Amino acid sequence: MRAEASAKGLSIELNLQPDLPKIQGDIAELQLALSHLLKNAISFTSQGRISVRAFSQQNTIIVEIKDTGIGIPEDDWERIFERFYRVDQARSTPGAGLGLAITRKIIKDHDGKIEVESVLGQGSLFRITLPAHLKQPK
Repeated sequence: MRAEASAKGLSIELNLQPDLPKIQGDIAELQLALSHLLKNAISFTSQGRISVRAFSQQNTIIVEIKDTGIGIPEDDWERIFERFYRVDQARSTPGAGLGLAITRKIIKDHDGKIEVESVLGQGSLFRITLPAHLKQPK
């Protein structure tokens, strides 16, 4: 996705803990979840950067994707994970409003959780927390 970001003048920074524990799960689904988050970060950021951070903490793996984009109003934080829901500011950007719903289901199927923090005009942070020793998804 670096090429897509670069085409918009954005940089993607990776900060990955070197000794991350291995996890067991559906790699294609987990890649899809991360892909949705990165695509959204690129789509809703017109300048600045996107950072991806992964680290372990208390038997969990935490992945954070942070952007310097348009941000999400706090009243919409929970609703953005609903199917077909789109924040008013996002309606001019192509999409069906399914990416975050799919991402949440994938993470939930892997016994994890996804959270968002955001400030309008400053960007968003999506945090995925997964158990360090995952079983196959349900």
